[in-house]
Amino acid sequence: MSDGSPEHIRGLDDALRSVLSPKVIEVLRQTRAIEDAQAQFFRALDEAREEAFSPEGDVWSAATGKGENVALAIDDTVLSGKYTLEEVEDLVSDTMIDASGLGLAAGERLEAEFYASQGLGRPGPLTL
Repeated sequence: MSDGSPEHIRGLDDALRSVLSPKVIEVLRQTRAIEDAQAQFFRALDEAREEAFSPEGDVWSAATGKGENVALAIDDTVLSGKYTLEEVEDLVSDTMIDASGLGLAAGERLEAEFYASQGLGRPGPLTL
């Protein structure tokens, strides 16, 4: 069982080098590099934040690069009778939708940067 220490990993690498061909070792190295880049990309998506405000600024929402809403703030005046219940629902949902869309757009930009940094073209639609 791996203890994760650099010495253990080096020992494992040395053992693999003694039994695997150079081509297989290179494939494993490239696989590790791809996994590291992918993990970095997904962290960037989770850390990306885009915000949206209602027209009067009394409702605020934030979303990740995946378009997931992660925060919502509603000013007290919104709930104090300034708006009808339907207007409150519309303000909140519209603001969350706007934040989600902005988050997705940020995620799309990050994805394009990721593919460009890896020397890859953007994947096209999946066709069967």
